[in-house]
Parts: sequence; structure tokens; C-alpha cells
Amino acid sequence: MTTILADLGNTNVKWAVFDGDSHGPVTIARVDRPAWIDAWPDDADSALICNVAGDALASKIGAALSERDIDATFVSPVADACGVTNGYRDPEQLGADRWIAMLAAWERCGEAVAVVDVGTAMTIDLIDDQGLHLGGFILPGPDLIQSSLTQRTSDIGSRASDDGGAPVPKCEPGKTTSAAVANGEAIACAGALDRAVGLLRDSARSEPRVLITGGAAQRITRSWAGEHEYVPGLVIEGLAILAAEAKRRG
Repeated sequence: MTTILADLGNTNVKWAVFDGDSHGPVTIARVDRPAWIDAWPDDADSALICNVAGDALASKIGAALSERDIDATFVSPVADACGVTNGYRDPEQLGADRWIAMLAAWERCGEAVAVVDVGTAMTIDLIDDQGLHLGGFILPGPDLIQSSLTQRTSDIGSRASDDGGAPVPKCEPGKTTSAAVANGEAIACAGALDRAVGLLRDSARSEPRVLITGGAAQRITRSWAGEHEYVPGLVIEGLAILAAEAKRRG
């Protein structure tokens, strides 16, 4: 049994092939350049898809797979699965990517863990040592933070463009406007993560694990001093767990 595992985000698509036991290499492409679907194997039996890129793309993918007689399943969050209890009042309102990443994080850790996904948005989800999702945080990702300042203001945007470009974000005071914007992004994201991890630490009464994933993850790993693990394919890992579970159920 061969299953395509696909993670459709706002910016990138990641996909891999699950052979019934494990998944192969993860391929990454721009989600707005849909030639990537032509690279999906025609002989796959099914596709398991996490989609946060909108209904229009989901319809397009579903139709394309149907033409190849590949059964497509778009994952929706549920109340509990694979040892994790969804903390949302309405479980289906949780983002599918966040839910699937949490399943993978719990499988990896089995203890209190903060799951951080950094892309267009930055999300932080907290799971306690019993597998209960305590809830999460959604804030602008690094690029959105910077673009909101440079594009939605007059003076900041013009001064940043005048003083030499895009410095590497650091958690220190900036001495040019462009550095102050970049470093403001760094300290905002790092500060949010510090606070969230502190809340989980207080709740679990132990030091939580921190897993960081997403297309802009390295913008955070460079600026946050806390101990963490960078896991670039966390959603794909979660989809593989669901695919293996489906295989066991027959």
C-alpha cells in the first residue's frame, strides 16, 4: 500500500511517499506553482493531506487525484487521537497542521512539549505530560511582522530601505532602522516563545521539550536561546502516524 503524504501550507507544499512502514524523502515546493502535483506517483493507492491553503486548492488537488483513481483524504482534527486530547472547545476548529504536528510531537516525546510552527504565521501549542492539549497561540510569523512595519508605515519603511538592506535578526538593540525592525521581529518571536514555554513549565511542573518546525523555523532557532529540537518535517511525520494507524485498522 502506497500513500502520498502532503502538507499544503500558505507558502510551501511538502510531500513524501509512505510505503506502509515509513515515509521516504520529503520534497518541498512553492504551493503557488502547482506543477509539483505532476511529480506525485500515479501508482499510489491513496493520499493523506493536511491542507491550510484554502478550499480552492483542496478542490483542485481532489479532482487531479480522482482522475488518477487515487483516493484522497483531507485530515480534520478530532477530539482525541494517538494519545493526544484536543484542547479546543470545538475540536474541528483547530488548524489541521497544528493538530497533526502535535500527534507527531507526542509520538516523539511522550511528555510535556511545546510545538512551534513558524511560517506565514507562528503557532505555539502546548501539550502537558498526560497528552492534553492546553491550547495555543497564533501570532504573525517573522515576515509578516517585518512587512507590517515596512509596508504599513511611511517613515519606518523608507528609513529601512535607505540604510542598507536586511540584516540577520538578533535579540539585541538595532542601531539602524532596518536592524531595529529585524531585531524587533526576533525579540517578539523569542519573547512569545519564552512566555509560552514558561506557562507549560508551570503547568507540568517539569522542563518541557520544545519542537520547532516550519518554513521559517530557522528565523526562530537563531534568536531563541532555549533548548529545542528542529524537526523540519513534523507534519509529514504526523501524517505517517495516521497512515500507519489506518493500515493497522485495515
